[in-house]
Amino acid sequence: MSAALPSHLAAALFGHRFTDLHEPWRPLFATLAGYERLERIGTFLCTELGYGNNAAQLETTAVRDRHGFILHTPGTAAAKFMPNTSPAGGPKTGIVAARLLVEGADEGVMLFLSHHAPLLEALATAYAATLLHRTALARWEHALTTPGADREEAEIHAALTKAWTTWQVRQILIECRERCGAQGLVPVNGLADYLATIEGPITAEGDNLPILVKAAAHLIMGHTGESPTAQPPDTSPADPDFLQHALRRGEDLHRQRARVALRAPAAGTLSRWNHATGPALRLAEATAARMAAQSLLETARATPDAQATDLLLTLHRLLALRLLAPCTGDLLAAGHRLRGRPFRSRHVRPGLRA
Repeated sequence: MSAALPSHLAAALFGHRFTDLHEPWRPLFATLAGYERLERIGTFLCTELGYGNNAAQLETTAVRDRHGFILHTPGTAAAKFMPNTSPAGGPKTGIVAARLLVEGADEGVMLFLSHHAPLLEALATAYAATLLHRTALARWEHALTTPGADREEAEIHAALTKAWTTWQVRQILIECRERCGAQGLVPVNGLADYLATIEGPITAEGDNLPILVKAAAHLIMGHTGESPTAQPPDTSPADPDFLQHALRRGEDLHRQRARVALRAPAAGTLSRWNHATGPALRLAEATAARMAAQSLLETARATPDAQATDLLLTLHRLLALRLLAPCTGDLLAAGHRLRGRPFRSRHVRPGLRA
């Protein structure tokens, strides 16, 4: 996510004092004082691999959405290739030269201040995937060593974990590679190799899609998983229990749709199942995602260090909001409400910033 930046403000980051800015802009950049104290580093990202500094030919685009601007690299030639974006000197904030697109119209090249929200979301997902994997291992060990334990449930948990974590790792690697620009393609940096390597676990020991289909059948027919009717004690969307409750509600909507599709008239059993496969897979993905968020939440609450707990709860909130975003419309349509108002993820997202 990025913010549009007038040229005189960009200049302030690279050679002028913030006190020289016009009065209306000073509050907006109060948090950038670290640059003036030489505690943070900014870099100007204009050069593209295929066009150098020829601004007329730059291909990087910026498209407005509700929360700012989405910066996009449409091809290899548009990758920013700057010598001062290496790890030397620590993290940096970029002023990105990009072509502004408004309703499809090219408004020319402008400057944008880049943030790291996608990487923060990737970090939250990485923590959740790691903790979900640990939970699955512990559950499987319990099923193997404890008489009377439900091994089938452990198998389904392992299948959901394997599919969700490996697919999420692939997306994390893609995000990291793209954020590194052309440097992410250089073999010595390792990211390109990791992208090839993750395809093995996605396919090995059971291709993700077939094992997810099998798990989905169990979730529809062999496991009720109904949500409790009562709201959590605190119905504020800042409450992690509320977010988990909302994730479970979204999961239940997919279960209901899959069951309706499975009962629809069809030529035979196979045809009926094929009709239900789409919503069933969405149910399996939602279940795995909710379990991952739950593992992150449980770890946050079990952590003795207060600062670590606070950081983990923030990551849980960020993850839950990302997972809820696609089903917010479904929750609204189903009548799920927040203190008399329809649930919307925007009630909490503005408080989470890179």
